[in-house]
Amino acid sequence: AVFNGCINLEKVELAALTTLGPGTFGNCPKLSTVILPNLEKITGGFGGENSCFYNCPSLKEIYLPKVKSFKFRKYVISEIRA
Repeated sequence: AVFNGCINLEKVELAALTTLGPGTFGNCPKLSTVILPNLEKITGGFGGENSCFYNCPSLKEIYLPKVKSFKFRKYVISEIRA
């Protein structure tokens, strides 16, 4: 996964990203904001460390304006604390 384990990553804004795959932002403990204005598809992993935002305890804001439907499953986004 591209950003997995980036422990100092705090904010992501990627206009070119259209698909978010398994483990992309896993283990990014300081990540608080994700802005993906052209994202159209989210695919989760098989749970645990393969989920998109596994172990991102600081995540507070996700902006995905083009995602038309989002099936919230524990394997897509997990380990996020409010």
